[in-house]
Amino acid sequence: MEAFRDFQKTVDRIDSLRRDAELAHFDRLLVPLDKKVASIMRSPAYRISEWFNLYEDTNWFIGPETFDPIGHATQC
Repeated sequence: MEAFRDFQKTVDRIDSLRRDAELAHFDRLLVPLDKKVASIMRSPAYRISEWFNLYEDTNWFIGPETFDPIGHATQC
């Protein structure tokens, strides 16, 4: 999760750089960087990390027994 948060900070810095580049009309230089960031954000590892980051305050409850459909089956 620390790497996820570091990446978010990097994206924020890239956005600041983009605003400066647009003012100086150098925004074309950021196209390869934007493509790389987009590919990382589409990766499964990033999407899972983002999900955990969004829902980290959710309480997860797991019962004391595992679900075993065969163990609970009764004969007809």
